[in-house]
Amino acid sequence: MKKFRSFAFLFALLVLPVAAHAQGSGSTGSGPAQPRPSQPPKDIRDSIPERAFAVTSSVTGKIVGVDPEQGIFSVEDKKGNRRELKLTAKTKVKGDKSKEAMMKKEEAMAKGGSMEEKEMMMKKSMIQSLHVDQNVKVKYLASDNTAIEIQLRN
Repeated sequence: MKKFRSFAFLFALLVLPVAAHAQGSGSTGSGPAQPRPSQPPKDIRDSIPERAFAVTSSVTGKIVGVDPEQGIFSVEDKKGNRRELKLTAKTKVKGDKSKEAMMKKEEAMAKGGSMEEKEMMMKKSMIQSLHVDQNVKVKYLASDNTAIEIQLRN
């Protein structure tokens, strides 16, 4: 009986570090295998599936600045901290004016031109729905301050 306990302890001692090491591997679980593209994507977010691990954060406050040319807007929280955030074609806008923003987004996609032109038009249409002193809650990627979702608030 004593040998069995020492064997079980030794087995657990050897297996636990391997199991603990695998916990932070960033595995996304089961799902269809993603085909490997022939050319690397221009933006790393284009190559990552939606369910992949990403560190996000959020900020709630008022919009204090909008730069339509660069697709950047600034949000100030209640404590006075400002954060400059970027828009992409994948940014979702929700709230009172979200239907209007989605219509503008669809119109921009329908127009001809290259992918870069379409993305620029979509950014401009989304940023036009943002106004200074507007209350928002923004979910963004912590690594590069790219807005994932903007909730417009009253």
